[in-house]
Amino acid sequence: MEIKIYRYVIEQFILELQRNYPKKMFGYFLSDNNDNIASSFYIFDSDDRQNEENSERFIKLGKYYENNVNAGFVSSMEETFRFEQHLMTNNLKKLGVFHVHLRHPAIFSIVDKELHPSPNLWHLIISMRNFHKPSLSVFEVTKDWFEERELVVIDSLDSRVSNFKEKTEFYFVNTILNSIGNQSREAQISVLSELLSTPGLPHEVLVEILIYCKNKKEPDIQRLYSTWKEMNKVEVDLNYSKVSNTRMISNTPITNFQYKQVFPEHIFDDEYKDFPVVNISWYSAKLFSEITGTSLLTEEIWTKYCDDKVGENFWEHYNPELMEVAVYSENSNNKLHKVGTKKSNQFGLFDMQGNAWEWCESEKNSIAPTKGGSYLAFPEMCRQIVSQFELKDFFAKDITFRVMKEGKYEI
Repeated sequence: MEIKIYRYVIEQFILELQRNYPKKMFGYFLSDNNDNIASSFYIFDSDDRQNEENSERFIKLGKYYENNVNAGFVSSMEETFRFEQHLMTNNLKKLGVFHVHLRHPAIFSIVDKELHPSPNLWHLIISMRNFHKPSLSVFEVTKDWFEERELVVIDSLDSRVSNFKEKTEFYFVNTILNSIGNQSREAQISVLSELLSTPGLPHEVLVEILIYCKNKKEPDIQRLYSTWKEMNKVEVDLNYSKVSNTRMISNTPITNFQYKQVFPEHIFDDEYKDFPVVNISWYSAKLFSEITGTSLLTEEIWTKYCDDKVGENFWEHYNPELMEVAVYSENSNNKLHKVGTKKSNQFGLFDMQGNAWEWCESEKNSIAPTKGGSYLAFPEMCRQIVSQFELKDFFAKDITFRVMKEGKYEI
């Protein structure tokens, strides 16, 4: 299934959602011809979610819907009828349905599957958990399964197409690095050295330059990377669990207190010093690891040491076994918790599931995986097999990270 939307439509759509934030929103993408490219959208105004029957229906699903009265959307019969008349009058057809996640990432849940109106329509989810950086994912949905698809944005002027999720690049950084690559080795070293010694560079700029130097084959350029690391190294008091004779993993996510040891400008109230540091981009997490001589966990390593407690009935919100190790939607009371308040897993790691999503290592250009779910997540989102990809410059109130060291260790 190809899912295509005109660029001006998706841009107008995002602006409309931001204008109406924090209202829960639902609607359809439409086409006025047979090319199956969404050329307009319709946003429902009336929401019957709060009537007694619908409210009870949602609350039975789990605490999340009791704690968040604007979770879930039910269009009224009256507006649904008017909408169908609008389609017939204007010779429009439905291509896809959409709804907004105000707190969750753009992830398709079992509840979303149950509420999906028709297998003939694709389903776009837009996450507004970061108002300034809306995140979109689109899914093909059949009677029995669903799968994420590429969202193709069509430029109506010259028919150019692009993958929406890969659209964000740091043009300034890429321009610099591309121009450096065309210069002599001496000139490259001079420019890179000057950049690396420039104070106050944004984290994304500095990290991209470090990665560039690290991956170059020329020893002189690689030496710039190793020299920078040696000059900027900071020792941080991290508690590790030795998970093997070659690997140690920080036994909790990085806390506000630990993060501030590397980035003194980080501000937080003292009562939150032992809480996971959140609202952190992948670039900031990566820079922390570079400065502390550690590394982010890869998806594979994170999955290996997760020790999943969700179980087979992952669609059920009430999960006593998961509650023992995880702060999630059913027991969080909508709040981030101090690290280590639940039991550790068999590897001595706390909060691998729930509390806050964790950035993992990524070699992709602009996106990186997050894993583990959060204090707002359903059990299905906390499963070890789930990876939620976000743009590397994305940040949210429920994303953190942890680090690891590799070497030779006695267990």
